[in-house]
Amino acid sequence: MKVVSAVILRDDRLLLQQRSPKRDYPWTWECPGGKMEEGENPVGALSRELIEEVGLLLSDGTIEAKAVYETQFRPPEVKKEFNIEFHVVEPRRGWIPKLQDGVGLGWFTWLEMRDLTLTPGNGRLVFHLSQRDGFRYLTKGRWRR
Repeated sequence: MKVVSAVILRDDRLLLQQRSPKRDYPWTWECPGGKMEEGENPVGALSRELIEEVGLLLSDGTIEAKAVYETQFRPPEVKKEFNIEFHVVEPRRGWIPKLQDGVGLGWFTWLEMRDLTLTPGNGRLVFHLSQRDGFRYLTKGRWRR
């Protein structure tokens, strides 16, 4: 199963949403995103998910078409393997995320994320970034604000 997630940074903080207690991995934190539907490409799926989850329209931001990180995992209770692609997304200045899915939404620094319970895919992203100078790895030569 293919999943796409948005890495949205602002002032060296990453936007994360907290999952509902009624979903798998309850109360954990993750980047906005979700499963790709039949016939969707990653950018199209992520555009749809961002509107549904945090109110970000494609015209309000740009999505890097090439994934900055990919990981796979198979949850113990599911027979399918998940392939997650993380894409950097740059919203327009002044955009304010709206909680439309989940129970929490916030901007977290690198240090604050160490105290959060992350979904497995997001935990792998954070570990990957920790090996590569954190958020600076994603923003080097790019969208520094």
